[in-house]
Amino acid sequence: MAPSAEAPNGTGISSSAQVKHERISPPPVEHPRGTKRPAAAPEESGQEAGSDSGHIKVEELPASSEGRPEDLATVRDQLSRTEAELGTSKVQSTRLDPEKARLTEDLTHIERRIQRSDGFIKDITAKCTELRTKVQTLEEAQQRRQRFRKLGDSLDDAGIARMLGCA
Repeated sequence: MAPSAEAPNGTGISSSAQVKHERISPPPVEHPRGTKRPAAAPEESGQEAGSDSGHIKVEELPASSEGRPEDLATVRDQLSRTEAELGTSKVQSTRLDPEKARLTEDLTHIERRIQRSDGFIKDITAKCTELRTKVQTLEEAQQRRQRFRKLGDSLDDAGIARMLGCA
């Protein structure tokens, strides 16, 4: 006889008829250690479609008439620990969700700033190119003026008249 959490007499022990009644699905197919079991459809695994696959009900575990109560207690303890760990990981996940959202928002903000900075850099580069062209044009004009002044300083009034053809 296996202990049951839902024994009608309140003793925690149920009859073998009740154990057979609690059995929902046939025992799982045994697979050698280290091999993966194929994924079963929810109908095949005894779960309803859309049910939480992370939660295992004790009633869904196959009962064995050969099993010892100590083994069943060990399995239930392991099940309780696993469900507690699952609950802890879900709590941690919900705590991390706001942090993830904040980091995603920060990343989006930073990407926008980078794009804006790239636009500023492009504008500044274009402005620098424009100014460089203006400076080059002004330098060339200044050099022409200086050559003209030198030419003017070297000539006297008579030389200028001859150049113009007035003499």
